[in-house]
Amino acid sequence: MTRSHATEAIVLKNSRIGEIHKGVVLLTADEGLVRAIAHGAYSQKGKLRGTTNLFCCGTCYLYTDPTRESTRITDFDVREYHPGIREDLARFYTASLWAESVLKTYATGGDAGRLYELFVTALDELQGRDPGEAPLVSIHFVWRFLEYSGLQPDLRHCVVCGEHLAESQPIYFSAREGGFCASEHAVDEMPVWQPGAAAYLRHAGRLALRDALRIVPPAASIPRIRRVLYEILEHHVDSPLNALRTGAGILS
Repeated sequence: MTRSHATEAIVLKNSRIGEIHKGVVLLTADEGLVRAIAHGAYSQKGKLRGTTNLFCCGTCYLYTDPTRESTRITDFDVREYHPGIREDLARFYTASLWAESVLKTYATGGDAGRLYELFVTALDELQGRDPGEAPLVSIHFVWRFLEYSGLQPDLRHCVVCGEHLAESQPIYFSAREGGFCASEHAVDEMPVWQPGAAAYLRHAGRLALRDALRIVPPAASIPRIRRVLYEILEHHVDSPLNALRTGAGILS
């Protein structure tokens, strides 16, 4: 890596270093997660003060010191600040859940560019839509994030017996098996998706995120879908997700 370089990036996390410096974790299109320092970002006149806030995205200019094994942000040309996300609790906790999931899985260890594009698109949709649509945007982000992580459940075959799941019948999520099963294998506490919910995700889940959001899901299906996907997500990161705990009354 050259000492100075530029990359497309999203700010996922901030932390204070001393009195005026800011630790920043970025999701980048080229390198996945990058930890860097924004010198003076907490000072009143620091040029990086407003450009390194959570969910800002654009072109980030970095300098890596190989001797100190540290990276600092020299400039950030922000394309979108996403102020509406930080100013609304539903949007903020939703985006925070995505960021925490990416951080705890080290950006899934896969195609950084693909994950970056998904995150940017989801943030833009979250910013531009009514806060009441945040759960729907989140469903489609998490569904695709699980695909990138290799943990997206099969909606066509029973996880217990391998038989085809009838599209006219409800399907049940088995946390133990990590997938969906038919009614003959279900027990009372298993979350259930009605045929319309499963059909919706079978179809819309294959589309690009923006195209998927043009399709209206069955009434009352979003909370059921979200419950299962968030359960899979927590199993994937192998620890409680703080955003789900602190935003329980908003994200539940």
